[in-house]
Amino acid sequence: MRPWVKVHEAITATAVSGVIDCRGYNALAVYASFSAAKNWTLSVMGAPAPVGFDFVQCYDNAGTAMSKQTSAALFWIFHNVPDYVQLKATEDVDGAEVTVYVAPCTV
Repeated sequence: MRPWVKVHEAITATAVSGVIDCRGYNALAVYASFSAAKNWTLSVMGAPAPVGFDFVQCYDNAGTAMSKQTSAALFWIFHNVPDYVQLKATEDVDGAEVTVYVAPCTV
């Protein structure tokens, strides 16, 4: 597992992280904390290379979007991620700040 990296700090509106290099790993661990119980959706966006491609919503083998909606502290592992990802934090309900950390890992 790589060290935890903060990709969003006390954001109050929808934001997309920078590129997260997951080469050599098959999963992405995500930890999020909230200032209040307001819904946010955390989504994994992927691309085959860090530049030259659009980052798009990732799906698992069952066809389910790699995303999680929550309003409370969350620790989640997304499996089978591509080599290059971004984490999109979507504010579903106004009124809370979210801070998000990620760590590429193997499970």
